[in-house]
Amino acid sequence: MATQFDGLDALIRKALLGFIKCDAETSETPEFAELRTRHYAASTSEVYDAALRVIERYIQWTVTGREKNLGGMATIKCDIVSLVLGGNIDTFSVWMIEEILPSGGKGVSVNARSISNAGTKGDLGENRRHIGFFLEALDKEVSRK
Repeated sequence: MATQFDGLDALIRKALLGFIKCDAETSETPEFAELRTRHYAASTSEVYDAALRVIERYIQWTVTGREKNLGGMATIKCDIVSLVLGGNIDTFSVWMIEEILPSGGKGVSVNARSISNAGTKGDLGENRRHIGFFLEALDKEVSRK
């Protein structure tokens, strides 16, 4: 049962982890909702193109590698200038994998990982925010199709 303190507890955990973690990654069962693996009823190509459109809108994000046709998979890798960390370059990767949906149709799962290259122990939550902002924008972009 949710209480009024659940949101505060998550906020405190996020703040503390910002001082000791320098990376973030999505999963099916993440500690924080913004890091949940996404599943779309769309083709790998459609989601890949939507992901590129999202990334191209972000000023501090530079695509450093991409592969669209990997036999049901696609990947995009970016460098992100983190102003929060004094101009440090974070490495962001997103990968899309074709899957069979419960309905029997084809879909795509999307996961991401972001790593700080700063020489510090923590990233102040910056990598979690990179993923959260990206996935929120991708949700909207894919739903526009």
